[in-house]
Amino acid sequence: MLRQTDGTLSGYVGVGPDHPLYGFDAAAVPLGISDQVHGGITYGKECEVNRTELRAKGKPRQERYTVCHTTRTRWVQDYENVQTTEDEFEHEELWWLGFDTNHAGDLIPGDPHHTPRKSDVYRDQSYVYEHCVALAKRLKQVSDRKSASRSQAAAHALPPPTKEER
Repeated sequence: MLRQTDGTLSGYVGVGPDHPLYGFDAAAVPLGISDQVHGGITYGKECEVNRTELRAKGKPRQERYTVCHTTRTRWVQDYENVQTTEDEFEHEELWWLGFDTNHAGDLIPGDPHHTPRKSDVYRDQSYVYEHCVALAKRLKQVSDRKSASRSQAAAHALPPPTKEER
């Protein structure tokens, strides 16, 4: 889960290279999976490992959040940017599928251009968590079906020809 700059929350689930949806663009995720989460899948990207934007000396560098890694900075007296934390995570090769909560009917607290209506609903952490769990379960089902179909295919495969049959 990540809080976006507009105050809404987004949820993500990572799949490994052996998953059938690894590498899928968000728009290419089948509807039966995408519709498991609020507003559908809107994010499909690889893990970003501490990619940062460097700015000229003396100007502030914006803190950048990524789905699976965060870089923190602090101010130093001479205005140089210094990374204060090392990447403490083992990097896994994951493809992240995610969704956001800034759709019609959602309350968007940090967007000055959004005029809230009485019917707008803020999607809180428990809401986003439930949708992440539902997406993870659905993605596991897809992976399990793929594994089962491979096993069935292997079981029904013809044995290799013997020397006499060649």
